Amino acid sequence: MSVNEIININQNCDEVRRTSIIMAIHCAPLIKCIKAANIKTVSARELMIIRQMLVGTEISYYTLKLIPKSKANKGRRETKHILYLFRKKELLEYLSRHDVTELLKDYGYEKELKDLLALYGELASYNIDIFDDELENNLELTICIYKLLKRLSDRIMMYCGGNVEFPHEIGAFLEYPVEDVRGFLENKGENFLYSGYWKVYHNLSKTLKLFEYFDIVRDWTLKEIMNGKTIREVAV
Repeated sequence: MSVNEIININQNCDEVRRTSIIMAIHCAPLIKCIKAANIKTVSARELMIIRQMLVGTEISYYTLKLIPKSKANKGRRETKHILYLFRKKELLEYLSRHDVTELLKDYGYEKELKDLLALYGELASYNIDIFDDELENNLELTICIYKLLKRLSDRIMMYCGGNVEFPHEIGAFLEYPVEDVRGFLENKGENFLYSGYWKVYHNLSKTLKLFEYFDIVRDWTLKEIMNGKTIREVAV
């Protein structure tokens, strides 16, 4: 059964189940801890449901921006949210890579990254038995992550105001390969080798295998949800 068929069949489901299916379709690699982060545009109601779904998992979230959307048929406005979903440990490991930090420094994230990675390095020196707990529960670390994400959110808002180009460095926050993020920026989104989960400019055969794996994980997660499991139950 195709993804579209599943969506159509479940249009009349209750909103929690429907949101679970949408999460499985768009965020399965994150849910199964194969990817550090995902992004999803959601309604205010979906945001409330997702918050509840994530309780008890190791998946965190940050609202990057509010998007007012006109509902012409009802004559009122609905707020949409750009929801950034991430796993702290995996995201910090990725952001610690030299090529990633160099890319983000080019776009003005140097201070926020310096503060975040200094604290992360300090926590990494802790006893391994308490390291994971510190990553999840350290308030100062969470604040540093939010400061970094706030800068990204501010740049998105500036773009919406017509003041800057779209912050395509967002790919570095989604664990895209740095060479593909730079390729996208240098080619202004053109001349790509393939377009899938992101636009590919390097290592096509390796990335195609990764995309196939993402598809397998999506189908596996969807099957679990269709069989009655919750996001909390299928999250690794």
